[in-house]
Amino acid sequence: PKAKKGDPSLRFNWMTPFLISHHNPFILYVGANKVFKSLNRGDDWLCISPDLTTQPGPEKQGNVPFGTITTISESPIQPGLLYVGTDDGCVWVTRNDGVTWTKISEGLPPKWVSRVEASPHHLGTVYVSLTGYREDDFSAYLYKSSDFGQTWTKIVNNLPQESINVIREDPLYADILYIGTDQGGIFVSYDGGKNWYSLCADLPTTPVHDIAIQPREREMIIGTHGRSVFVIDLIPVQEYPKIKDKEFYLFPPRPARLPQQRDYTNDWIWETGRPAVFHFYLKQPQKIEIQILNDSREIVRKFVKEAKKGINRLTWNLAPAPQKKDLSTVYAPGKTLVKPGTYIVRFSAPGFQHEEKLRVEPAYLEIGDNKKNY
Repeated sequence: PKAKKGDPSLRFNWMTPFLISHHNPFILYVGANKVFKSLNRGDDWLCISPDLTTQPGPEKQGNVPFGTITTISESPIQPGLLYVGTDDGCVWVTRNDGVTWTKISEGLPPKWVSRVEASPHHLGTVYVSLTGYREDDFSAYLYKSSDFGQTWTKIVNNLPQESINVIREDPLYADILYIGTDQGGIFVSYDGGKNWYSLCADLPTTPVHDIAIQPREREMIIGTHGRSVFVIDLIPVQEYPKIKDKEFYLFPPRPARLPQQRDYTNDWIWETGRPAVFHFYLKQPQKIEIQILNDSREIVRKFVKEAKKGINRLTWNLAPAPQKKDLSTVYAPGKTLVKPGTYIVRFSAPGFQHEEKLRVEPAYLEIGDNKKNY
């Protein structure tokens, strides 16, 4: 979008927010210092708001525009319900697709609004995160409203003092929240923000700028500042409250897939496959033996793991035995892998034994074979 002839130039943030409507894929929204809407995928733009910033003067302007919209969220429940946040501390809502706007930042600190998030579960619920790191303020600012932003409740609680960049509400469970911070943290809450738990694990210490959740695959993807994109299986995270009192629990494994083979060597194209990944929970740490059995119940592969308390993860590359790489040739043959089929995964420890089925798919699926069975 461009300003009309004779109007002041538009101000766009360095990371300009835009979104595709949840309700119509032809509709786009984008934020400058005003909100614009397109009904035809960006061919034409209609301004649907006044300037929603404080309209800072030259004393606050620099080589990067200030007084810009930083975040836009559309309600997945109701079309036309939009929330907007700006870099100068303003938060706005419209419930009629831009016909009227109401400022709802009273009670919030005048900080850069890093994210505003409309709930996919409750119509009036919205979350706001703010950051003061540009002012050397590294406190955590996180708020929730259940009345379209008329009143706000702080939900930082036991979070570390790190600038918060993004918040998401789980698509399946309304009380599960995820946040990403500027110091490389990913945290989850199971009670709407009263208590927070770290999901950092082996993540590098780098800012987490965005979180996306794939509801069908039940996976969460995070985008970091210069340290790549990471994916986590959300099933163990989402189901943890249901199983945390059990002595042992094995989450049903997703199907594994054999990789395709390179045409110029005997090596595998590993990125085309999917290893077998097992997530299991232990109430107390102990040694676990994991056996992979074929359809004749013969042991194909065995692992012994000193498992910790909580959720553990084991990855099997589909090789029947550990194999050393042949260093005598540049194009060494790939590892020997198991055949497609259904396998049994057996977890054993003193006091219990548990079995679960694992499907190993061929490298090339027949049409219609990729339907999920988990």
